[in-house]
Amino acid sequence: MGSQLQYQCGSVCLLLGYFATLVSLITSHWYTLADHPLYSHVGLWTVCYKDYQECEDIELASGHHGHVYVTRACVVAACLVTGLGIIMVTFAFADQVHKATFKIWGYAVVFTALPTLMATLWYHHRTSSLNAEYGYSVGFSFIACQVAMPTNILAGWNLLRFAGIGDNIAELRHHLGTWREYRPVMTM
Repeated sequence: MGSQLQYQCGSVCLLLGYFATLVSLITSHWYTLADHPLYSHVGLWTVCYKDYQECEDIELASGHHGHVYVTRACVVAACLVTGLGIIMVTFAFADQVHKATFKIWGYAVVFTALPTLMATLWYHHRTSSLNAEYGYSVGFSFIACQVAMPTNILAGWNLLRFAGIGDNIAELRHHLGTWREYRPVMTM
């Protein structure tokens, strides 16, 4: 894959990942409750009622849950890093800045996407076990976040490849192969 194509693929994945993360962050459809007497759908910040067509702060409605706070923090971090990554990569490519910028943002995107992916899976496990009797099902906000994180990982990987990270790995493999062929002769 050519250098220009890696940059373009990484940039497109970064944009898609950013917008999907932003959608999952600001919408309130992380899961829906078909059989709950009061709530219709829940997000990271709000709980929405069936009859009133209004939403309330999640802390006021359902109490404090650690998995919600961890997921919020991870999704906000992923959104910030991908958003800043888009800005930095755009300016870095326009000015032909050193490829270290791509390394930094490639690692930043990957290392915020992985914990966010794990936190969202923990969120799903925890909320599905708490709401099993109410017809729990995932909503489009949760799905958007689940699509965004692998997209962000792919974007980070492409930015790292554009910065030449994989070239060093191939060189290291070559040297390890040469070293393995070398067998010192023991003399006594």
